[in-house]
Amino acid sequence: MIFRKSVPHTDNQDADLDSSMPESLPLETQLEHLSELGIKLKQGLSVDDLLKSFERDEYEANPYKLLLCVLGASQEVEPYGDFSDDVYHLDTECIENQGDYVKVAEKIIRLTGGELVVSDLEDDIELSTGKARLSFKIGEHHYDWQATVNDDWLDPAILARFAMLAKEHKLNKPFCCHYFEGQDCLLTCMNESDMARLTKLTGLKFNWLE
Repeated sequence: MIFRKSVPHTDNQDADLDSSMPESLPLETQLEHLSELGIKLKQGLSVDDLLKSFERDEYEANPYKLLLCVLGASQEVEPYGDFSDDVYHLDTECIENQGDYVKVAEKIIRLTGGELVVSDLEDDIELSTGKARLSFKIGEHHYDWQATVNDDWLDPAILARFAMLAKEHKLNKPFCCHYFEGQDCLLTCMNESDMARLTKLTGLKFNWLE
């Protein structure tokens, strides 16, 4: 999900972190630095694919922020696949139809790089009753998470349960996130030292998902 021709907002805390950020940085340099932290373009994609969404000067005038949001989104042209399996730009106003919770869950699970092996992923959204559910299996353990329907907003309790799931399964790289001022956030999986490096590199404050 990309907010076309818009740049993510930052809060005051980010403004302090941004004080050491360069005013412009080559797109290739940004990709290289993020790759060192495990956030990469999917195989077969290149800078040319990124430039189909935004102009080079837009990426370079807003180092890392815009690039991370695009990497965490889907291509706007065929084949419309995701740019990366390592970061997810989540617009929390995204639950409109049956299957939407499954789509969100699939992207979050993919961030673990195979550490969470999930099967039988299903959801049920009942607008009339204001209730929703997301269910799946990990091994022989069945999970059935309830959610509240609030217009088309994702229930934040679902994200909190993914954080608990990471602790339960002792992921080597737990979920971490950066929340923008609006309705969107960036999700990825990292160890503590790399999360600190990502915060310093990008000027975006990443914390453990809770």
